[in-house]
Amino acid sequence: MQDALIHVISADLAVAYFIVILAGIARGFTGFVAGLVNAALLTFVYGPLEAIAISAVLGLVSSAMLLRKTYDHIKWSETIPLCIAVVVTVPLTAMALLVADASTVKPAIGALIAACGLALILGWRYTGPRNVVASAAVGAVAGSVYGFTGSGGPLMVFYYLASPESVAVQRANIAVTASMMGIILIITLLAGNGISAETFIRAAVLIPGTMIGTWAGTRLFEIASQKIYSMVAQWSLVAIGLALILR
Repeated sequence: MQDALIHVISADLAVAYFIVILAGIARGFTGFVAGLVNAALLTFVYGPLEAIAISAVLGLVSSAMLLRKTYDHIKWSETIPLCIAVVVTVPLTAMALLVADASTVKPAIGALIAACGLALILGWRYTGPRNVVASAAVGAVAGSVYGFTGSGGPLMVFYYLASPESVAVQRANIAVTASMMGIILIITLLAGNGISAETFIRAAVLIPGTMIGTWAGTRLFEIASQKIYSMVAQWSLVAIGLALILR
């Protein structure tokens, strides 16, 4: 354990702290995005698989902070079917992540996600049914993307942002679904020996940075207008897509 701590406390830690604070601010404000920032940027510090694992652990911390404030706004009729589908699909693609080279798949996923963000920016909205079947279908696709990339299920975000609900409900729905994705991903990586003791130590050391960033992002959301929230959330989808294409 002492050797692991010595290995964790390194010059890279300062860089990692900056990254997780930035990700926490993004998560506190939008209800998502942290997975993109952490998984993409921590890759340069720790490597892709460990970056995704750390991102998932830290995501649960920021999710817990968000759910305290957003729980009363959750629309369970949409989130429950979506979360059930996530439970099924995340483990399948996460196990593939442990053994496969994702470099050939991620650019295609990134292009799809960026297209979703641009569609929202240009004013296109999903106008089809918002029922159990639709929510489950979105959950299946979103869970598959998240399990393989660790990037926050952007298609789920696209579905929620296209709803006629208030931004408070949209953000709450995103937060609870992202929490479920993180829990299932961590369980799957543990089952596949994809998370080591050192990974947990790194995540634990970085938790204060995540908490500070999430707190700051939550405060920004409380003072921002609905228009600003929508703009940031939509452009975040474009950023996620581009990051996956270029990563």
